[in-house]
Amino acid sequence: MQQNFLVDEAQWQRANQALRLSLPRGPAGLPWRYFALELYRRVEDWDERERRNYRHRVWDFCVIHSKHESDQELAANLKRLLETSLGFTGRTLAEVELGENTLQAASAMVEGSTKVFILATKYLNRIGVPKFVFQAALMQEILQEKWQRKIVPVRPPGPMVPLPFGLAPIEGFTLGNEPKTVEVVSDALTVEEQMEVRAARRRDEEVHRMRLLHQRESRLQEIREVVAGLRRDFGDDHDPTDQLEQMIDQLRRITGDQGNADQVINVSSCSNISVGPSFHFTVNRPYTSSSTFLGSPSTSDTSLLDIAPTRSTSLS
Repeated sequence: MQQNFLVDEAQWQRANQALRLSLPRGPAGLPWRYFALELYRRVEDWDERERRNYRHRVWDFCVIHSKHESDQELAANLKRLLETSLGFTGRTLAEVELGENTLQAASAMVEGSTKVFILATKYLNRIGVPKFVFQAALMQEILQEKWQRKIVPVRPPGPMVPLPFGLAPIEGFTLGNEPKTVEVVSDALTVEEQMEVRAARRRDEEVHRMRLLHQRESRLQEIREVVAGLRRDFGDDHDPTDQLEQMIDQLRRITGDQGNADQVINVSSCSNISVGPSFHFTVNRPYTSSSTFLGSPSTSDTSLLDIAPTRSTSLS
């Protein structure tokens, strides 16, 4: 039964500004437009998702705290105060717990922060207080000598409590009113350190932006090459939507990192070079006595399409 391919003309025109496809006109072109537009929409969705999920990897400070509700609130307030008053960038342990929930991510937060503020409250090491799943391991790690210059114990207002985890020898400060806290913390981070963090963030953002651009263009190029390959091997009357899910899966695997790998090619005995991933599609096509594909006729109605996108390679 003939499928009804509904393609919004305005959406197709916008998509084809990026795809730059010349497809068959009339009814024969509708399946091709639908196929290409659906793939383009997936690329757009993946791009938007990666932009939303992007996280910085360097901060002016991070805050280590217990899982007790009052400590989480204190950490969030300290972070908000420093960000709004001083323009600092920071992250709390609770934000890692909510996002990644791994020791690796928490360690990366510490490593990427200029200062590590540890809220030394009575709940930090109290038995019976719920802990983050990686809290004990993280504390053992950051108390190593290599991290000493980063660590700043922060006492809450009120009666003094013993500093746990070997924090006693490390100089810190006690939270006071907001102006006093801002003054103390501003002295803890030099202008040079702040400028270094901002420069690192800009570099990281640019790397991420370029990676997404490369990933996007790689995916769009694969759409162009697959459309061209299907039309070449099966003609303009072929319905490519049978390969839609296979193509979506193939596109999803393309990342912006693949172009960063060095390629070593031995061309001593090669007359033809194809650089890039090969896509294998199962294509349903009615058999006719005049059909030949991949060198020999088949009585099966299923053929294997092997598309190896050709990339120009400069050898010097």
